[in-house]
Amino acid sequence: MMNNPISVVIPLYNKEAYIRRAIESVICQTYPATEIIVVDDGSTDSSAMIIESEYPSVKLFKQKNAGVSAARNKGLSIATSSLVAFLDADDEFCTQHLHHLNNLYCKFPNYALFGNSYLQLSEHLIESQQIDYSVRNYVSEYPRNGGLIHSSTALIDKSKLDNLTIFPEGVKMGEDVYAWVKLCSLANGKVPVCSYVGAIYHDDTIGAMNSGQSKPYPEVLKAQSPLHTLDTEITAGFKKHFHEDYVRSVYKYGTRVELLRALLRVRKLYVIKFSLKFFLPISIIERFK
Repeated sequence: MMNNPISVVIPLYNKEAYIRRAIESVICQTYPATEIIVVDDGSTDSSAMIIESEYPSVKLFKQKNAGVSAARNKGLSIATSSLVAFLDADDEFCTQHLHHLNNLYCKFPNYALFGNSYLQLSEHLIESQQIDYSVRNYVSEYPRNGGLIHSSTALIDKSKLDNLTIFPEGVKMGEDVYAWVKLCSLANGKVPVCSYVGAIYHDDTIGAMNSGQSKPYPEVLKAQSPLHTLDTEITAGFKKHFHEDYVRSVYKYGTRVELLRALLRVRKLYVIKFSLKFFLPISIIERFK
C-alpha cells in the first residue's frame, strides 16, 4: 500500500480533562500523522494552554466561539494534506486507525469520504481477526446500524471537493450526519468503510448529544439538504429513522409546546404514541416503553 500524508483535525471547546488523551492517541499511531491541527473554538478553560505548554509540535489555531462545524471547516481548510482525518477532543484513536484509513483510501481512491468502525465507551472491544474493506451505502444502512461513519473515524479527501464548507455552521446537533450525507451523495450514498475499530467514542462526557437540550428539526431533513439528491427508495428508511429520533428527543428534553410542534411537523402515525405526554403522567407512559 502507498503511504499518503494524513492531517488530523481536532475541534476543541472546553475539554481540558480529555485533550491530552486525544492528542496522545494520535501521537501513538503506528501510521504517523503528517500534522495534528487543533482548532480552539473559544475555550474558556485551560485546554489551549495545555496544548501550548505540553505539545509544541501540535498546530494550534484559535478562533472566537462559532461552533464545532466552523472549527472542523477551518481545520479542513488549513490542513496541508489532501487527506484529513477528524477526532473529537473527548474521544481517542485506536493505534492502527490511520494505518487502515490509508489502506482504505488506497483501495478505493475515487471517493471523498472514508471511515473505520467505532466503539462506544459502554461496549466491549473485540479485536477482529479479519479486517474487511468494503463499499457500503451509508444512507440506506443508517437505520440499521446508526451510521457507518462517526465524527472521530471520518477521513475526507478534500481534493475531491469544490467547497471546503462541508459542515453546516450554526447547527448544534446532527451537523456531522449532514456532512456525511453531503459527501457520500457524490457517490449515490456509498462510502468505503473498514471493519477495524479505529476510535473510541466516549459518550460519558458532556456534549451536544447529552446536554439536556431539545434537538432542532434535523438539518439533513430540510428541503434543500443533500439527501434530496438521492434516490427516494434509498432515503425512505433514513428519513423515517430521523423523524422518529427527532420526535423522541423532543419528547425527552423538550416542553409540551415543543413536542406539539414536532408532531405537527412530522405528521406520521408512528409518532402518535408521543402525544400521550399531553394526557398521561410520565410515570404511566414509562411503563409502556
